[in-house]
Amino acid sequence: MDLQRKDNVGGRVGYTQSKYSYTYPSTPSSNYSYETSGFYLGPTLGAEYFFNKHFSLGMDVSLLLESTSGEEVGSNPNKSDRDAINYQSRARLRFYF
Repeated sequence: MDLQRKDNVGGRVGYTQSKYSYTYPSTPSSNYSYETSGFYLGPTLGAEYFFNKHFSLGMDVSLLLESTSGEEVGSNPNKSDRDAINYQSRARLRFYF
């Protein structure tokens, strides 16, 4: 098998949004709900290994700056902003035709 490798350098830019809620079992009338949204960006490094012209296995890792804003919904509304540096890694198997 002749394995070929292709290195990748790039960036990621995206939008993130999440919503979740929780009801405390001991006090069912106490509900907690939170909504957040924001953006992320950062550099990405990766490699893709081609087993033949139809199959490849790729991996990459990103270092992301994430900026989000959230709001607690319910009896005690509370807003919060968050800036963080996170990493994200991915692996994928591809079929080309």
